[in-house]
Amino acid sequence: MTSRFIDPIPQYTNDAGEPIAGGKLYFYDSGTTDFRNTYSDSGLTIANANPVILDSAGRPPNIFLQGNYKLIITDENDVQITERDPVSGSSTAAEYSDWSPLTSYSINNIVRGSDNEYYVSITNNNLGNDPTSTATDWSLIVGVVDWNTNETYSLDDVVRRNGILYRSTANSNTGSAPETLSNWASLSPASAADAVVTISGTDTTLASNGNGDVKVRANGVDVARADADGKLYVNDELIIDEGGTPVNVGTSIAAIESDVTDLESVVDVVSTNTTIKSNGNGDVYINANGVNIMRIDANGNVYFKGDATFNAGSV
Repeated sequence: MTSRFIDPIPQYTNDAGEPIAGGKLYFYDSGTTDFRNTYSDSGLTIANANPVILDSAGRPPNIFLQGNYKLIITDENDVQITERDPVSGSSTAAEYSDWSPLTSYSINNIVRGSDNEYYVSITNNNLGNDPTSTATDWSLIVGVVDWNTNETYSLDDVVRRNGILYRSTANSNTGSAPETLSNWASLSPASAADAVVTISGTDTTLASNGNGDVKVRANGVDVARADADGKLYVNDELIIDEGGTPVNVGTSIAAIESDVTDLESVVDVVSTNTTIKSNGNGDVYINANGVNIMRIDANGNVYFKGDATFNAGSV
């Protein structure tokens, strides 16, 4: 950043305390022997001579800097008195101010670009590099704030809501609570069906293969699997807890689909003791010995009169 060199009216003296009349201030790029301009005005339009010559009282003219320099001080005969590296001055440009092509920025300086986004400098002596288009010298700062119903968000803005991060999927996104997932996508891994997620505990692992299949493993055994087609498989008993009363659907569940296929091949639509019928609205009944023992309704729900037992298998 643009800065004035040290005190506006310093005076340089030798070891005897005498002013260094006609002394010289040589300015270089920090860490090098390459001359680097200083300026006599804060707008950096008038370059000083290099070296800068001290007057008869050992005082320099105005010196404004751009970033960090190496300074060598000599007497009028170029006998070196001291060296300092780096040197700089008090900043005249505030952090978070608009980027200026005339300002030299150092690492971690933060500016606002022409796109109203904020950028942090990742190089020293960063001069003339537009942060909106120079990724080699600037990194975009992506902030996370709590969602505010009064704020309008743009596409890909990220907010926090109830401890969960969400990304806006639309521009002009106002008043839509992120948890409704209307114009928002959750960044929580569990919200993505195809995400490769593994949650491990001492004895239990929940894992996804990245294709929508999810497995639950306990004590080294796969005990359940939900696949990408919405099918659920369990390795042993399937118990549904409804209203606080566990319902044992089956002692062993695995190849449900094959059982249903076999059922179609061995059961007549109408026989002496068994009837399979539909009410025309999508509901199907299985009647045995005059009793409806099973019903499949139009919503895909299955109801049993008694216990339901399926063929054993593995996940």
